[in-house]
Amino acid sequence: MQKTKNESCTVSLGNYTRPTIGSISLVLDPENQESYYLLSVSWADMQSNSYNRSIPQVWRVAILGVIAALPATVIINWLPNSEANIGGGAMIIGSILAGGFAATRSVEPSAAGLRTGFLGGMIAVSEFLITEGTTLTWSLNLTVFFFIAVVMPLCTSPFFGMIFGRIGGWIASAVTESRGSLC
Repeated sequence: MQKTKNESCTVSLGNYTRPTIGSISLVLDPENQESYYLLSVSWADMQSNSYNRSIPQVWRVAILGVIAALPATVIINWLPNSEANIGGGAMIIGSILAGGFAATRSVEPSAAGLRTGFLGGMIAVSEFLITEGTTLTWSLNLTVFFFIAVVMPLCTSPFFGMIFGRIGGWIASAVTESRGSLC
């Protein structure tokens, strides 16, 4: 007959204490006069690291703004004499929407707009690469021009996104304040 003594352990590293992952059991075998340790790991007690790997809230708001701006950009493009493209719509309309979403979620609207503007610039550059970049004959001069033409929207689109994000945050806070005064 074996006797078992369970002990749970906690690992400490400086100020950080890790909760128990399993247990260490001391097994005593009286017939053979032997004792040994048995380690059993329980994954149910482990904390999930998915929180550390999740997308930050400001990026979630930015992605939500870009996705919400796509139908609005398509509708604006149907208007007569409209030359709207997807990248510009994501940069301007998406930043306004992201700023509005951010104001209601305790995220800085200008930070959400900045990231939305960057995503809109990436969409604009990708759109240019797909439509025009595949049909061109590439030379050294065209490559240098293309590099400058890619860097310019990627540098300016976050700035415009930040401005329109602040506008969207201002609109959202003004609407919520006016609703609060009506009640």
